[in-house]
Amino acid sequence: MMKKNNGKNLFVDIAGDIFYRGMLELFVRELGSTKILFGTDSPWADPLLTVLYVLDSKISVEDKENIFYNNAAALFNI
Repeated sequence: MMKKNNGKNLFVDIAGDIFYRGMLELFVRELGSTKILFGTDSPWADPLLTVLYVLDSKISVEDKENIFYNNAAALFNI
């Protein structure tokens, strides 16, 4: 859906507890890190797992900063 609509006004989040190695890298490569929002599915999933998943991913520091806070700050104008 993101590719078909050129990502206009669409974001994907990483909330949930089903991750596989390379998934975030694929999202960044295919969508760009400016379209990915950090999410945790808290209280059902431990937020630390998602934080560690992002930190351990093989993406740039800039991509991680976008996912952790830059994208949400821009989306919500804060």
